[in-house]
Amino acid sequence: MSWPQVSDDKERRRATAELVCMSVQDVKDRQALWHGRMSREQRESVLRDILHEP
Repeated sequence: MSWPQVSDDKERRRATAELVCMSVQDVKDRQALWHGRMSREQRESVLRDILHEP
């Protein structure tokens, strides 16, 4: 993913916020964890730690 071309600070902050939102959604969707060798319990533990969910 490349940095979006923006013309001012307001646009840069908006673009950064969008990238952060996409990254958080990716974690919530568990995309990155589907391709590893972690057990289900380990994946769930990582998600709880990252997302601060019970």
